[in-house]
Amino acid sequence: DDLADLGTEFGINANVTQPAKLGLVEMRNPAHAPPSFTNEVRPLLLALINTHRAAEEDLVGDSTNPNVVDGPARPLFDDLVDSATITRLRAQQIFNLYEYVDQLPPFGNEARRNEALGNARAALDDALVVVGRREAAYRVPAARIADWHQNPTAYDFTYLWTVHSLYFWWRDEGKAVDAPASPCYLNIINPADVALGEGGLNNLARIVSEFTEGNFLDSLGECLAAPAAEPTFPQAGLRD
Repeated sequence: DDLADLGTEFGINANVTQPAKLGLVEMRNPAHAPPSFTNEVRPLLLALINTHRAAEEDLVGDSTNPNVVDGPARPLFDDLVDSATITRLRAQQIFNLYEYVDQLPPFGNEARRNEALGNARAALDDALVVVGRREAAYRVPAARIADWHQNPTAYDFTYLWTVHSLYFWWRDEGKAVDAPASPCYLNIINPADVALGEGGLNNLARIVSEFTEGNFLDSLGECLAAPAAEPTFPQAGLRD
């Protein structure tokens, strides 16, 4: 989707699959296309936080009342509470990452910028606790469904690895703080494998990706294939 969105900016009739949005990297360009962060995106993110906080508070309030839910239904109810909590945390993280970028020099307020980044990072750290609590309640070993390893799909990870690692959270923090130039920043998908399956083209893409890693063609390699090994977070000294 990121590549297709980039293509439209250069007049290419790409097959865009997601609604247009204001990206965290794009925000650094004062002449970026609509929408406006201050007038359009910011109020929506605040509403999202408030809505999910209210839902979470209702559920947490009910959780202290054994007459509301108990017995065998309790684990399912706890799952709903954690779902509400982590969704609220994600909204807080995204709101504060956008605030951080919006307050960058030369026009931003340094105190507000630092506070926003601290709040975004605190939300991610709190979410890791919620993920650990959920994984302890899985009905199968977490490694079976939330690890990075070969499996029957076209991906190098199982379907809950992005939850286990909070991959999308770390990727957004990296976009806000480091403003990566690559449209395929932290790509974890092998497009040739997804489109065509195993074979020569997929193997070639992996070879090119490994050859370009760490040099001036690194962005090209990121687009062609997933990393050879599981990414680690925080990535590339993000929080040093």
